[in-house]
Amino acid sequence: MPRIVLHLKKPFDRVLRLQQDLDEMAQRLVTAEKHAVELERERLIGMVNRLESVSPLKVLSRGYSIATTVEDNKLIKSSIGLTVGKMLRTRFSHGGVVSTVVEVLK
Repeated sequence: MPRIVLHLKKPFDRVLRLQQDLDEMAQRLVTAEKHAVELERERLIGMVNRLESVSPLKVLSRGYSIATTVEDNKLIKSSIGLTVGKMLRTRFSHGGVVSTVVEVLK
């Protein structure tokens, strides 16, 4: 008997089978989406952790400080260019100070 005739004889069975296939595909899609979301969440957490580890505030909390000039707020990376009397602003993990250069060490 031709295949088309078999489908016509039991259309309800075919509809049920197709509905079951559709349900299974929908469940696989939901599972795959949950997995994808979890992977993305873990990736983002990793990025946040890496960013926090190099954050200026995190660096300060490890005992470092950030020094800038008072007049133009430029970051001081070296003693080169500093002169006696220059005013500096130094930021710590908690608070900061304004100071004056009394000696430049090279």
